[in-house]
Order: sequence, then C-alpha cells, then structure tokens
Amino acid sequence: MSGLAGVYCLDGRPAEVTLLRRLLDAIAHRGPDGDGAWSDGAVALGHRTLHTTPDALGEKQPLIDETGAVCLALDGRVDNRDALTAALRDRDARLRTCTDAELVLHAYTVWGEDGLARIVGDFALAIWDGRRRRLLCARDPLGIRPLFYRVDGGAFVWGSELRQLLAAPSGRPQPNDGVIGEYLSNRLVTLDETLYRGILRVPPGHLLTVEDGRIRTRRYWDADPRREVRHRDDAEYAEHFLEIFREAVRCRLRSVGPTAVFLSGGLDSSSIVGVAAALVREGRVAGDAFETYTLDFTHPAADERRWVDDVARTCGIPVHRFSPDRHALPTLADEVAALQDFPDMPTTHPWGLLYDAARARGSRAAIWGYGGDEWLAGTPTHGADLLRGLRLPALVRQVRADLRACRALGGPPVGLVDAFRWCGHRSCPRPPSDSSGASAAATSRPGSRPPSPAGSACRSAWRRRSSRRRFRRGPSARSTDSSGAAGASPSTKWSIASRADGPWRAGTRSTTSA
Repeated sequence: MSGLAGVYCLDGRPAEVTLLRRLLDAIAHRGPDGDGAWSDGAVALGHRTLHTTPDALGEKQPLIDETGAVCLALDGRVDNRDALTAALRDRDARLRTCTDAELVLHAYTVWGEDGLARIVGDFALAIWDGRRRRLLCARDPLGIRPLFYRVDGGAFVWGSELRQLLAAPSGRPQPNDGVIGEYLSNRLVTLDETLYRGILRVPPGHLLTVEDGRIRTRRYWDADPRREVRHRDDAEYAEHFLEIFREAVRCRLRSVGPTAVFLSGGLDSSSIVGVAAALVREGRVAGDAFETYTLDFTHPAADERRWVDDVARTCGIPVHRFSPDRHALPTLADEVAALQDFPDMPTTHPWGLLYDAARARGSRAAIWGYGGDEWLAGTPTHGADLLRGLRLPALVRQVRADLRACRALGGPPVGLVDAFRWCGHRSCPRPPSDSSGASAAATSRPGSRPPSPAGSACRSAWRRRSSRRRFRRGPSARSTDSSGAAGASPSTKWSIASRADGPWRAGTRSTTSA
C-alpha cells in the first residue's frame, strides 16, 4: 500500500513543511517507489508511492487537476475502471492519463462528494478543493485502507498509520482506556476511536470535511436493506454469485508482476485459486498473472497440506511452500514496539513469511481468503440486534436457524450456551470517552455534533467455533470454479511493501467485495 500524510492549519498560517516531511519519513516503508509533496498556503499534502498496478507506473502524486485548484493524494485502487471511465466520458471529462488516481480525481470534480459512492475498490484519500477552501478525507466502504487524524496545536494532521501522528509536535497522547477495554474483551466495536486519546480514524464508508474551521463526518455509502435479489432457485443464486466472484478475482489480478495468491486449503482461498486458474485457461488473464504460496504446518492440528495438494492437483498449478517451523517469529512485544498499536492475533504472524517470499519473486500484491467466513457463513451476533429491538419471535427463529447451520458445518458442538453468547454481545456502542468528546470539542464549533461511534456493535466479526470447512469429499472442479463456489469467500488483496509495515495486520488489507 502507498501512504498518505498531510497538514492543514485551521488558523490560516502556512503549513509546516518540516512536519509534513516527518510524517512522510515515518512511513518510508510504504513508498519504495518515491514520494511527493504539494502545498498551498495553509494546507500541505504528501504521498508515499508503491506502484501495484501497470496503470500506476510513472504516476506522480499528489495529483492536481487541470485548473490547479483541486489536489488529490490517493492510497488505493479502482476496480470498476471501465464503468467509471465510460461514465466520466459521458460527462465530457477529459482524462489525461489512465491511472486510478486520475479517475478518482475526475470523479470528484464531476460529481463532487457523490463521486465517492461510484468507486468500486479499496481506498483512503485526501482532496484539497481550493475553490471552496475545503479539505475532504474519505475511506472505502469496508475501511480496508486506514486513515487517521488528530488536531494538534491548531493544525489538522492526518496519515495512513497511527504511529505517524505520534510525531506531531505535542508528542505522545494519553492511552484511551475505553478502547483498551474493548480490545481486552475481544470486542473492538468503536469505529472512530483509537488506542490514543485525541487520535481518531475516519470510519469506513465515511467522508470527513474540514471547512471554515469546522470538522464534519458523514456516511457516504451504506447497504440498502430494501434492495433484494430474487431468483427462481438455488442454482440461479449460485450462478449469479459465481459471476460476481469471477469478476472480483479477475479485476484484482491487475498487478505489477504476478499477483501472489495464498492458499490454505480452506474453501475460501481454494475457490480463489480455482477461479484464477480458470481465468488463465480461458485467456481472460495472462498465464503469469498469479503465483500460489502456502505454509506447511507439521502439527497435526494445523496440517493443511492434504487439501493444498488436492487443490494444486485439480487446478494444475505449482505451489511455493514454506515452513514456519524453521523461522523465528516476532514476539507481540516487538510488534507493539514497532507499530505503536495493538498487536494482531499471534496466528497471523507466520503469513508474513509468504509476503517476504512473494516480494522476493517480484509480487507487489497478494490475494487470499481472509474474511470469507464473515461474508458467507453469517454473523450470529446479529441476534443482539434483534434482542436490542425486542424482536423476540424473530430472535428465536434466527437462533434456531443459526444452530442448525453451525451443526451442519461440523466442528465442536454448539448449543444454547453459544446462542446466549451470540445474543449477549454488546447490544449498544460504548458511550464516547472523554478523549473523543474532548477532541470533538477542540475541532468543532459550539453546538456542532461531536463524532460518535457509528453503526451497531453487534456487527463485529463472528469468530465461529466450528472448524474450517474443507474439501472432505475430495477435490473437484465444481468445488472451486463452478456453481459450487457459493461457499467461496470474497478475495482479499494486500499490497506488499515491507515487513516493517506489518503487512499481515487487518488494518492494512484491502478486501474484494461484490
């Protein structure tokens, strides 16, 4: 992933270029292909560049429009390029290049804030609109690309990483006890607060504007529960899903060098590999578009080599194998010291070996099946939403259906105790702490609404107790690249920069969605 940095002095004084340089230096690992900076009086934008797509080669950011009034710094990619390009040309937009940044910049100049909802892909961005003297920051609907900010000494400062903002002149802020409590309870539900008081993040699917000294945040995208897809039978649903899934994999194989595909043997990553291999056979992507990697665990409880071998044999592809048993993994203390943030799950560390190996072979992006369970296995914690709304008959029906589904998937037995646990998850967001309230008061005019945790706490990812789904009846083409892909997961793309970036962390991944 690339990196963002910026400073906007709310009192109108010139932006501190030295502060911008410190912010950029703190994320040098995110930009091996160079950096850039742009300033206009009170505002300064910075960008660390990692080229991950062929269209981005030679691109320079921050990017300025033809009038010189609008400037963009983008960390992200556009996956509906053809549709967005056609829509812009219908509006007589003159595209100077074919880069993703050019498309995003023109989407804003043509449609304004509404242009963000037209972008399919993962992104974090900052746009300075000199015509309105307004700064706009936004994140993709799933919040895959990170974006943090704080108000420091009358300056609005933002960046791609939490540790960047610790370099601000006022120094390290105090810990945020409320968020620490959420983390220790394994229920991080706050969307805008962070480990530190006064440092916030733009929530997923939201845009933040800074204008006339006021900071406002609003949601620009949300799922419409009234829209439904209706088909005659399960076969048509599966066919529709497969169509979307194939396109999701195809457009995300657009990369500089081969895309690394991580294969674990589960249905999620196996489906991605199967579809990618089918696209190569059909000539829809180049034969060298992807390479497959896996971890060989020797412990019986984690040994997935059997299923990996089945997928490799069925798809006719080679697999690069690496054993985590032969490598010393970083301790959680080392990770905390490096990231200045919460550590990730210890089980995710070995996957960092695959990033190192893929980077050494020329890959700059990777796809794997992380998040498939959350997308397709369902989230029983929505029972807490039903309980909160006192929809008791619907809750009983849903719990019964969830129990049947979990038992059908196999794994450890589940029962009423699990059902109560699903419904007992936090039914309302934690009230904003003093840190967020103080920050809001410092950045908004009196009477304005302070930032608050958005969305329901009950939509946190469901960590199922059931075991990972496998190809228990042997491999088949239908299991990976036919209508059977209804059990497949959205693919997950990661940009490969440096291990110093903690590339295995959830905050740095970008997820493929329909």
